[in-house]
Amino acid sequence: MIGKRNFLTKNQIIKLSNHPLINIQSHSKCHVPLTSLNDNDLTRNLVDSKKILERYCSAPITELCYPFGRFSRSIINRASDCGYHNQFSSIPSSVNSTLVIGRSLVQFASKSELKCIIKGGDNILYFWYKIKHYNFI
Repeated sequence: MIGKRNFLTKNQIIKLSNHPLINIQSHSKCHVPLTSLNDNDLTRNLVDSKKILERYCSAPITELCYPFGRFSRSIINRASDCGYHNQFSSIPSSVNSTLVIGRSLVQFASKSELKCIIKGGDNILYFWYKIKHYNFI
């Protein structure tokens, strides 16, 4: 997706990666839900993204944020095997794994919602997020 409309170009990635406060990591190569891919396509998507970004950034790529927040136990394992030591989901806490780190979605939050999120209020939605984003297969 690099260079496509609404995505960063190679030169933008290189420029950002040289900034001391920015750490470029992976969001997969094709930005599709990883749960929709077969094993071969999943591996290729993860490995290709890692190789391309390592080449552009001249730095190790060891973190993955799941596109659309969707993942499964097999995706956690495959990403780990591909060298992604930290993995992120939009579930607002960990998912019984030391590899998956939750994050808070704030981009569409109102001022009052943001205050609740900052105080930890998004953890109330943990089970809803988990059902929506975690494939239990």
